[in-house]
Amino acid sequence: MVAHVPFVPFVILFTAALSVSAATAQPQAATPSTLYAQIELGSHAGAVRRIAVDSARGVVATGGDDKTARLWALAGGELQQPSQVLRAAVTQGEGGRVYGVAFHPREAWLAFGGTPPDALAGPRPAIYVMDTNSGRVRVRVEVGAGEVKRLVWSDDGSLLIAGLAALPSVRAFDAQGREVFSDAFSGAVYALAVAPGLLAAAGLDGSLRVYSINAAPGAPPLVQRLRTSVAANPVSLAFSPDAKFLAVGYFSPGKPPDVVDVDSGRVSAGVGPAGLGLNTVMSVAWSGDGQRIFAAGSYPFDRRNARLIA
Repeated sequence: MVAHVPFVPFVILFTAALSVSAATAQPQAATPSTLYAQIELGSHAGAVRRIAVDSARGVVATGGDDKTARLWALAGGELQQPSQVLRAAVTQGEGGRVYGVAFHPREAWLAFGGTPPDALAGPRPAIYVMDTNSGRVRVRVEVGAGEVKRLVWSDDGSLLIAGLAALPSVRAFDAQGREVFSDAFSGAVYALAVAPGLLAAAGLDGSLRVYSINAAPGAPPLVQRLRTSVAANPVSLAFSPDAKFLAVGYFSPGKPPDVVDVDSGRVSAGVGPAGLGLNTVMSVAWSGDGQRIFAAGSYPFDRRNARLIA
């Protein structure tokens, strides 16, 4: 069902990938069972898939196809050379690509994970929680089968939540890395978002679920409060500042973001400009006053172009 909501001005920035340069980095590696040589270039050597920001500490984390997560100092609005280069267990091929990075809201911890190594050639799939002060692994979170596509922490930091593909699901882990919640989806889960007391998740099949987060001892950590459907291939979600609406971005050429009412599940379709052509919207965010939606995407067939549409 499509509902009409007040028009939300929409700004969209299209770009291909983050390009950063850095001086010599000092790798910090998780211990693998088999060693693979990797050339350190001082910056990402593949597409950057995720970015996380710890504004309180002035640190940016990136994760990418070169099988590294990197920490960058943020000074004067510019990225400095990476202070740490983090590597999980890798194998030949795609094993070890990083698709999820997330800073803990209170502690100096970074969670990262992605494509699992070949089950016959390396360790079991895992999410790593690193202490960013020491660079040491604090917790290695076993995720079993599945590929981590997105990571978020609950607003209070009590839960680490993963969206997975292969065996599509949302899974939540406590601070010690123990699984405390799992919910299966029919499509790979690329989109997660959190707000105070809330979690939203969407599968590529168009299923959208919103959960209440309960930190009370002995209570279920997550309780589903909304289940609805949006268009196919949602890959990004963002709560409005008042947590009353969700913006939804899609990996579907020409599809503008939707806005979903969190209480009723009503969908306002296509709040962005029409005629996006071959563009895909990979990330969405709200302005601080909740009056605008920002989105980032790319031209699949010409990554050199960039433009801003208002």
